[in-house]
Amino acid sequence: MQGLSTQLSFKSRNELVLYGIFSSILLGLLFSRFLLSIGMIALLLHSILQNDLLAKLKLFTKAWPYLMLTGVFFLCAISYVNSENTPYFLDRMRIRLPFLILPISFYLNEYINVKNVYRILYTLLVLIFGICLILTIQYSLNPSYYNQLYEVGKTLPTPIHHIRFSLLVNIAIVGGLFINFKNIYLFHKYEKYFRLVMITFLIIFLHLLAVRSGLLALYPILLHTVIYYIVIKKKWIQGVVLLFMIPILGYIGYNHIPTIKNKVGYTLYSIDKFWAKDNIRDLSDSRRIGSILAGIDIGNKNPLTGVGIGDIQEETNKYLVENYPALKGLNLLPHNQYIYFYATMGIIGLIMFIVLTLGPILFYKAYLDYYFIALQLIGISSFMVEHTIETQLGTAIYLLFFLLSLNYLRLASLNHNKPANA
Repeated sequence: MQGLSTQLSFKSRNELVLYGIFSSILLGLLFSRFLLSIGMIALLLHSILQNDLLAKLKLFTKAWPYLMLTGVFFLCAISYVNSENTPYFLDRMRIRLPFLILPISFYLNEYINVKNVYRILYTLLVLIFGICLILTIQYSLNPSYYNQLYEVGKTLPTPIHHIRFSLLVNIAIVGGLFINFKNIYLFHKYEKYFRLVMITFLIIFLHLLAVRSGLLALYPILLHTVIYYIVIKKKWIQGVVLLFMIPILGYIGYNHIPTIKNKVGYTLYSIDKFWAKDNIRDLSDSRRIGSILAGIDIGNKNPLTGVGIGDIQEETNKYLVENYPALKGLNLLPHNQYIYFYATMGIIGLIMFIVLTLGPILFYKAYLDYYFIALQLIGISSFMVEHTIETQLGTAIYLLFFLLSLNYLRLASLNHNKPANA
């Protein structure tokens, strides 16, 4: 077995530069939108300055998994013909630009290879662990104050929006598990045990943070890990032990972590208030439920074509004015990515979106890869409760790690198929 110090040593300046670019992107995701934008631009420039650019672009036209993600941009562009509010439509398409640019950037860049994927995931794990450790210490210094925040629908302060941060924590967890499964290490093979400590801590932290989107992603990931242990790794004991630990973890979390109990209490309270239409404007769950009901109603009234991406915000507000006037004027969008596409592009657009985002699982034997499937589970769970890709940060998180996984699978497949003397 080779360690990262040999196996993943930087063999070229380009590999080192690319790692620096991705380090900037990771820091940008957490601390600076400006740094994130600079990192994205640097990644594009680094990709188009590669050798044999035209030949690679020609090959890209046959790279179906990448074309599917690019297809999301063009699917949304079609909605222009059904949108009356052109300025708002163009603003939505600005947020969609990464779907056009990033798949091309990742495919062209030969240095986003297997080794750099490991490096990036390792960096993310350590970075997220450090931040979560600081947040946990912050909580421990004044637990009663933060517990009270959860009683009124607030959360422990995080570097970015708590929902997006919880997704990054989940991605760090599956990235760490993936590295462990591959027996990768930086300095010593026994550091895998320290990674397990970091992973375990992050799982516990997600319960302390008590963000429902994060927990909704976590438990399918844990179940997926059980299946991977048993079916792929043939490690029945570890798989069965983890299977029994999942409900125990949930039980302990609810009964012994105050933030979870307070969050559940607030959720039930806000749902009751919503159905009673009592003082719902300032309740986050009321906004979520109201926007989802609006999206369903809009889609049902326009099942074939939807109302168009340019008009979705206005139509959502119209529904809320008529049915939940306390929520008017909040510029809400349906808090479910699938319902969003149903409302904006009808049932056909929804089906196309599902095909384009899930279709890559059929290529490079992605359906057998732990990391790729885990990312899909995170994405699907997020889409069920959020309009994830309607924000710059949500789009960046979704695409960056999805494409990292695709590059890993594509290049690993190419290396596997090389002749022995290649």
